[in-house]
Amino acid sequence: MKTALVVLVCFRLSCLFVCSLNFKNNAFLTKWYDNPDVLSDVPTMVKRNGYNIETYQVTTQDGYILTLFYVFGKNKPSKPNPVYLQHGLTVTSGHYVDLGNRSCAFYFVDKGYQVWLGNIRGSVYSRKHRNLTTRDPQFWTYNLDNIVENDLPALISFVYTKSGHKVHYVGDSFGTTIGIMFASSHPKASSMLQSVFLLGPTVYVHNLVPLKYFYKPALAVTDMLIQFGVRGLFYQNFLPALGVYTCGVLPQLCLNFITVASGSNKLFPPEDLPLFFSYWPDGMSILEFKHYLQLGLSNKLQKFDHGRRTNLKKYGARDPPLYNLSAVSVPVCIFYGESDVYYDKEDLERTYDEIGTRQKCKYSVSNGENIPYAHVDFAYSKTVIEDLFDVMLEVFKKFED
Repeated sequence: MKTALVVLVCFRLSCLFVCSLNFKNNAFLTKWYDNPDVLSDVPTMVKRNGYNIETYQVTTQDGYILTLFYVFGKNKPSKPNPVYLQHGLTVTSGHYVDLGNRSCAFYFVDKGYQVWLGNIRGSVYSRKHRNLTTRDPQFWTYNLDNIVENDLPALISFVYTKSGHKVHYVGDSFGTTIGIMFASSHPKASSMLQSVFLLGPTVYVHNLVPLKYFYKPALAVTDMLIQFGVRGLFYQNFLPALGVYTCGVLPQLCLNFITVASGSNKLFPPEDLPLFFSYWPDGMSILEFKHYLQLGLSNKLQKFDHGRRTNLKKYGARDPPLYNLSAVSVPVCIFYGESDVYYDKEDLERTYDEIGTRQKCKYSVSNGENIPYAHVDFAYSKTVIEDLFDVMLEVFKKFED
């Protein structure tokens, strides 16, 4: 059974290129280069859309210098609680501001909120360190725990202090993983967070078919790459431009890729392909990827597994300690899509049931025609405002009462 599934997936992947040669709707290809937000940057896109932006540098305890963007409008924010948006893995905070009036950041600014865009270490806006450069292997020697213990405390504490109010944390994909880890483990999480919103959650990911059959071989390949000295991934600046160019030539290839990596692309506008690939892929550590594979294989939400000998020295036990979701005390709301390749009902229910707070909710997100969301739709759906943002706004209000 496992072998058959692996063969099936490999066959689907091999079809990507062949199918890409039969793209019939090429009209948008003559217009994409007219979009100024393609291969742009966050400050430029914010200003181009008529909003204001301030840029701050936040230094973590272990020396990483992170960039934090504050986005605001012409009017003074009317809501006390700021909204902190945390991007996913290998993407930048650019996808919160690259869709004009469909952009998540602009939506909540217009609703009266202070909006902050976090950028974790390794991403394009956070590649500085007090003593290291991206050419130093040590710069890329970090896993999810390092981000949870250093980046999020520094970023969220800055927003909390600057605003004087508790923070609405909104994470998508990878942002959900580190967000719930932070909320469950940091001693000051409950004093700084007003709520945690998980969009397209990737907390427990053990039962995902067919991904679960690739965790073990992918770990073996990852360990081999580490042995060869690979530490940083996707941080080369030419990659987004290469992606945009490729999608201009073979758009169906890119749409097929999104289907495989995200789920059904029925709600994804093809004309947004250049925007998506303008801000994907972005830099990450190979140890982040390895940590995710460990989570999937072990079926546990746990700290990084260094191996039994190192675990004994670091943790005092052979196995890495778990993140205790029952310790989460702030309100949590989960938004998931049933077409998301990272959605599994059992994994999702386990996540929801283990979260300890009494104030929690979950929503299955779909459009007006009941087409369920895929992973990419939480940022790029044609109808993301009415499907998702309007609902989030009502939950914000409920959690603020």
